[in-house]
Amino acid sequence: MRDREDQRLSSDSGDDGEVEILEIVGLDGEATPPGLDLPPPSRPDARPAAGPPRPEPPAGGGGGGESAGLEAGDDRLLRLRADYDNLRKRIDRERQEYELHANLALIGRLLPILDSFERALAIEAAGAGDVAFREGCAMIYKQLTDELRRQGLRAIHPVGASFDPEMHDAVATDATAAAPANTVVEELRRGYLFRSRLLRPAMVKVSTNGGQVPESE
Repeated sequence: MRDREDQRLSSDSGDDGEVEILEIVGLDGEATPPGLDLPPPSRPDARPAAGPPRPEPPAGGGGGGESAGLEAGDDRLLRLRADYDNLRKRIDRERQEYELHANLALIGRLLPILDSFERALAIEAAGAGDVAFREGCAMIYKQLTDELRRQGLRAIHPVGASFDPEMHDAVATDATAAAPANTVVEELRRGYLFRSRLLRPAMVKVSTNGGQVPESE
C-alpha cells in the first residue's frame, strides 16, 4: 500500500520534477495525529497497577484478638446466667413468703370456727337426734382439720409440758400437788403452729409452788 501511495504522489507532482513528500499514516499506527493523546499501548509483560495497601494484622497474630473476644463473650454470658439464676431464686423466695403470709392470715381467721366446732362437740348428746347431729358436726370438723393439716397447720399440745412463754399464754394458775411448778395443767384454748411458725399461742393454766399454797398473812 505504501508503494502505491508513493507512485500516485510522484505522478501528481509538477513539471519541474520536484516531488513533495507527505507523511502517510499507515494502518499499523506509526504516527499519531496532533492534538490526540492516546494512552500508551499495553505491553504483554506489564503488571497491573497496585491497589490500596492492605491493613496489616495486629501484632501477635490475628487469632489472638478473636480468642480474647470469645473469652470476653463467654465471661459476659456466665455473668448474665448467674444474674438470671439469682433473680429467679429471689422471685421464688418472695413468692413463697407471700403465699405463707396469705395462708397465715386466712387460717388465722378460720381458727374461731375450729373453736366453735370443738365446743359443739364437747356438749353431751341429749337424744337420738342430737347424736346424729353431733356425728355430722364431727365429720365436718374432721374434713376441715385434715385439709388444714395438709396445708401445714399443727396443734400445740401443752398439757404436761413446762410453761413456755413463747408458746403458751398463761391466764390462770393452780396450786396443785399433782404437778411441779410452772407446769401446764390445763388447756383453756388450743394453740396452733403453721409451718413451724406460731400462729396462736395456747391459752393455759399453770401450776405454782409445786403444789404448796402460799401462807396467807
